[in-house]
Amino acid sequence: MLLSSGSAGDTQKAIDAATDGMIIKLPSGRFRWRHPVTNSKNVAIHLIADLGKTTIIRAYTAGDLISLHASPNGNAEVSGIHFVDPYADSQTNFSFCLDVDQLSGLPVLIHDCSFVDMCTQGYNYSLRFVGNGGVVWNCSFASKGNLLGGISFVNTTSNYALWNQADTMGAGPDSTGVNVGDPTGALNTYVENCLFEDMDLACTNFDDNSRAVLRYCTLNNASLGSHGQETSTWGARHWEIYNNTFHYSTSGTAYSGGSYPLNMNQWFGIRGGTGVITNNAMDIIPNKFGVFLTVYSINRTASIPCQTAYPAAHQTGQGWSAVSTAGYGHPVVSKDGTGAVPDPVYIWNNTGTEITNPSYVGLDQFTPDQCGNNEKIGTFLQEGRDYLVNVARPGWKPYTYPHPLRRNALGPSGSAPLALVPVGHH
Repeated sequence: MLLSSGSAGDTQKAIDAATDGMIIKLPSGRFRWRHPVTNSKNVAIHLIADLGKTTIIRAYTAGDLISLHASPNGNAEVSGIHFVDPYADSQTNFSFCLDVDQLSGLPVLIHDCSFVDMCTQGYNYSLRFVGNGGVVWNCSFASKGNLLGGISFVNTTSNYALWNQADTMGAGPDSTGVNVGDPTGALNTYVENCLFEDMDLACTNFDDNSRAVLRYCTLNNASLGSHGQETSTWGARHWEIYNNTFHYSTSGTAYSGGSYPLNMNQWFGIRGGTGVITNNAMDIIPNKFGVFLTVYSINRTASIPCQTAYPAAHQTGQGWSAVSTAGYGHPVVSKDGTGAVPDPVYIWNNTGTEITNPSYVGLDQFTPDQCGNNEKIGTFLQEGRDYLVNVARPGWKPYTYPHPLRRNALGPSGSAPLALVPVGHH
């Protein structure tokens, strides 16, 4: 074990001296980090603190505060720390408090931490996973601005190779012994037993090539968000949302000190790719969607040509198969390669007042029509073809819970998400 004084500089010295599997222990207290910290040599470090006794306040704006690289020699880990970020993304060159490079090694473990976005103007995600893999648990996320925070999942590759791979949803192997889904639990990024508080715009960003699983989490006035290919290079590949609890508050005081209700528009806005939404408990959001599905590329001019016939490139309810020779989109988006197949979104077995809402599952059209083709969302998204409600995805079963890699953590883990520090105590 190496002991850090708590400063960014001393922590970096400890990381530079560490070998694979070594613990770097932070002391109790509040520390303002004015310099970045990284394990740039891909050493499998364990950066830990006693649960909730250490607070790191971001004071570095030129890039990511902590850049954590996955290691081929063990699971890198961060645990027990309160992170506070007072900046908008435009003030930090659109960087992150904790940025995980999951491209080069074994799954990174992030647990029993809290992430608070103190910015009241602008947007800011706290944690990013570049590449798929990793396990996040017992973490809390909140935004003082009530807008956006939480986790971004993205890997903006130079070609289509990662999007054009088979689904890895669920568990395997199947009854015939063939590997399906995510047999090792390392192909998707798992977020479980976490708290998301007061982010009415988005507490997640399921983005380029991401394969994310959100399960057994509590979302208090926090919406799930995603991107399709209309504004991203590739858009989300797939996601699994199950066994979560979605709370909508009609009165009381938000984390920011303001009053509920927040300006919630949906629980999950789906802009591309596919996935499952099952066994969630959802409060109703009055006069709004529970789950909305859309295809913005038919009305929005952005990264691909305006789509004029079904199916649109990488649209909601589309996937990939090695046996397909079909291109993506109309007009075809040549950079997407081939392999397009229908891969519907399945929504079933959810409970709560939201499912009695006529807008429980709805379609949303981007306005204004920047493309000028008068395309309608109902042409591109049809129930029974592109999405199914109250129908289980055939053969799907959840991956093992809790995630087995949680056993590889060396830092202490509590029985619940790390409690958020009261907003006035930062």
